[in-house]
Amino acid sequence: AASLYSSLGKPFVDLLVFNYQLHRSLGPLALSGLLANYFLTATLLRRLSPPFGKLKAVEGRREGEFRGLHARLIANAEEVAFYGGDAMEKIWLDKGFKDLRNWMEGIYSLKIRYNMLEDFILKYSWSAFGYLITSLPVFLPVWGGLGGASELSATSSSSAAALDHTRSNGKSPGRAEGRMKEFITNKRLMLSLADAGGRMMYSLKDLSELAGYTSRVYTLISTLHRVH
Repeated sequence: AASLYSSLGKPFVDLLVFNYQLHRSLGPLALSGLLANYFLTATLLRRLSPPFGKLKAVEGRREGEFRGLHARLIANAEEVAFYGGDAMEKIWLDKGFKDLRNWMEGIYSLKIRYNMLEDFILKYSWSAFGYLITSLPVFLPVWGGLGGASELSATSSSSAAALDHTRSNGKSPGRAEGRMKEFITNKRLMLSLADAGGRMMYSLKDLSELAGYTSRVYTLISTLHRVH
């Protein structure tokens, strides 16, 4: 719970700040695209995510059972030695260890596959979508926010400057420099936004594991109440 404060608090503030800056720079269409991207990503990851909460609860129960076998052997060590039950106890311990190991291997294989999918979506798909968003002021200047407004003003005022300063591609140097400056600024904002959004998505898995731990603690407390 203490680690979730740092992994959720700052990324949430970053999302608000960077979304506001990109809304000013790229316009409402970019913000709508970003919000739709968040919603689709969260929905997809939620549907494909294994039930980490239940898995963590079962993991805690199986680890408790394995520790219980050792505690039972320690508590009854004299009787086991007197009656010669060491071989049977070893069979029980080996069986408990194999069950726990097989369960943990299954959990880790699920985590590896899910982490590969999660990293592909958050690192590569979001980056590609971010480059599309940052190109809005050039291709759709009407919907491009402040960047689109500067693009429209540069287009209307470039008729006189184009007679003196014309490159081989037909664009003025000042307009190209303005585009490059806005693109670099928006790209850095998009990278910071993707990092904050990725940390938020990664925290969803931590939240589900926290729910599993909470379920185990609740089971312990309710069991103690029933014993009382």
